[in-house]
Order: sequence, then C-alpha cells, then structure tokens
Amino acid sequence: HQVLVGMERTQTSIDRRNLIQVLSEGDNGRLRASCVFTKHRGRYFKYTSTVSRYSGKTSLRVDDISPARMLAPGVSPEAKAEVERQVDELNRRIEDIAPQEQKAK
Repeated sequence: HQVLVGMERTQTSIDRRNLIQVLSEGDNGRLRASCVFTKHRGRYFKYTSTVSRYSGKTSLRVDDISPARMLAPGVSPEAKAEVERQVDELNRRIEDIAPQEQKAK
C-alpha cells in the first residue's frame, strides 16, 4: 500500500496525468493499493485505491476530509515535556494517596 501526501500540484497530476492509475500499476504487473492526500481550492481530499481480491480490478474512493485529519507536524518537544511532567506529578500523588487508602480499609 502506497501513501502519498501532496497539495495542489498533486491534485493536478490526478486530474490531468491519471496519477492514481500510475500508482496502481505494480512493478511486477499486478495492481496495488494506494492512498493519496491532496488539497484543491481550499478543500482536502483523500483518494483511496483498493484492489478487489475477487476480480483483481481497482476501485477508487474519494473522501472530503477536514484539515485536522491531514498529516501535520507532531507536538513540540516543550509541550511533550510539560505533559510528561504533569503525568509524573499525578503518579506521585497516586503513590502518596495509595498507602492512605490501604490504611482506611
């Protein structure tokens, strides 16, 4: 399964150069599945090409997706460190409370 992330020019390649068909053609002559994310006129799309197990033919599904579902950079190291610090603090609180809870039983 191939995944390609692109933008406006990728959409142009899909529309004018049949990019999905090119991606579906395997090296050994067999068809293969692919997935392409694109942007066109401010909207984001996901093209998913699958190969039927029975007929051996490809089918194409096009989904309109929200920008939040597009691939984006990860969390900053500072934000990650802050969350890890908060988790450590909460774990310390749990450890402090656990012995008190055992005594109460």
